[in-house]
Amino acid sequence: MKMLEKDVCEKQDALVALRQQLDDLRALKHELSFKLQSSDMGVKQKSELNSRLEEKTNQMAATIKQLEQSEKDLVKQAKTLNSVANKLIQKHH
Repeated sequence: MKMLEKDVCEKQDALVALRQQLDDLRALKHELSFKLQSSDMGVKQKSELNSRLEEKTNQMAATIKQLEQSEKDLVKQAKTLNSVANKLIQKHH
């Protein structure tokens, strides 16, 4: 049980860190988009940079979704194990 709880906590910590990274990437994307608009970089370069940032943002969002699902699965497993443990304890009393 403690290992599952630790794993859930670690996943939650990872989710928080990934969300912060995603927010940072979005802010960077916004900042770079603004800077690109005000600079004399070519349209092609702007488009390529924006595409790379968009791809990275999408990857981060997908990773967060996977971790959220994994966390839900772990919580479900923990509840099931807790239920089974309680039933076993009741049998022995």
